[in-house]
Amino acid sequence: MKISEIGRPVGKGTNNRGFSLVEILVVLLVIALVGSLVALSVDSGSSAYEVNAANRMFRALANQARDEAELTGLDHGLTLEMVSDERGDKLLQYRWWRRTQQPLYEFFAGEVEPGVTGTERNREVEPEWEVLNEVLYQTRTLPANLELKMSVGNIPVDLARIKPRKGNKQIAPLMVFYASGEATPAVVEFLEKDTGDSLWRYQWDLLGELELEWRGEVTEDG
Repeated sequence: MKISEIGRPVGKGTNNRGFSLVEILVVLLVIALVGSLVALSVDSGSSAYEVNAANRMFRALANQARDEAELTGLDHGLTLEMVSDERGDKLLQYRWWRRTQQPLYEFFAGEVEPGVTGTERNREVEPEWEVLNEVLYQTRTLPANLELKMSVGNIPVDLARIKPRKGNKQIAPLMVFYASGEATPAVVEFLEKDTGDSLWRYQWDLLGELELEWRGEVTEDG
């Protein structure tokens, strides 16, 4: 029997595989979400519970998407869609996407025509995105008593005109967490529908840094 350097026997079935950073992030996210749900269980009323849970879930997934983009080298994007419930009321739902094609250039490898330079043989192709269907990233609908405002690069987004995706149709993400660590400068604000009061306000800058406000007061992201 072989003996390792620290004196422990090494068998044929020994598995030395460790955990990847993405796996560790997923485990930490699950722990954070479970802790959030336990903390929220003391809230009075299902309405307050749903609103707080929606905020915590969105925050956790945004942080997860930002970190995974850097670790995997694949951009992650966010889309919003307006849908109708059984009663015909309009609700907002959001999806997370992952870019599947990088870099964004396709190089011609066939016969070369006379007079065509190398630069002209390379053609830009549209980025391809795949919707994330994992349990953590599944499409989520915001509670009916919660409104959302969003602006990208200081330009307001007219969420009422956004229509749901049909079939395999792709929707260009409204904001993107890039593999480089940068992000689309954007603001996402959750408001109480009945009063119009601002509850949470997320603001990402070009470097992917997040400033979070709770009822108009800057707070730590956690």
